Amino acid sequence: MKRREARELVLRVLYQSEIGEFDMQASLGQVVAETRPAEQVSAYAAFVIGNIKEHGKEIDAAISDVSKHWRIERMAVTDRNILRLAVAEMLFSADVPPRVAIDEAIELAKKYGDESSGRFVNGILDAVARKHRGAELSREG
Repeated sequence: MKRREARELVLRVLYQSEIGEFDMQASLGQVVAETRPAEQVSAYAAFVIGNIKEHGKEIDAAISDVSKHWRIERMAVTDRNILRLAVAEMLFSADVPPRVAIDEAIELAKKYGDESSGRFVNGILDAVARKHRGAELSREG
C-alpha cells in the first residue's frame, strides 16, 4: 500500500475541509472520486480522517501543548494540517513508528509548505513524539 499517497489525500481533505468548511467525510468522498486511488489507499485515508474527526481536540491539544510560541490557529493552514495528520498517526496508528510519521510529515511540508515548513513541522512533531511516545523513540534510536 502506498501510505504516502493516502497521506496526500488526507492533507487535501483537511485543507478543503478547513478552507471551505466542508465535512471531512464528504470531502474525502469527493477526493476519492476524483483521484480513484487503490482501495487500500482510500481505506487508510479514511482511517486517518476518522481518527482526526473523532480525536481532533486531543490532537490539537497535543500540538498546542508543545508549541508554546505558536497558537495553532496562527499556524499556516498547510503546516497545521500536516501536523494534525502526523499526530493522528503517532497517537492512533500503532503500526506507524513515530520516526516514520515525522519523516513523512517533513516530506509533505517540504512539498506543500514554504521554505521553513519542514523545520517547523519537524520541531513540533519531535516534541509531540518525545512527550507521547518517548519510549518508542528511544528504541528506534
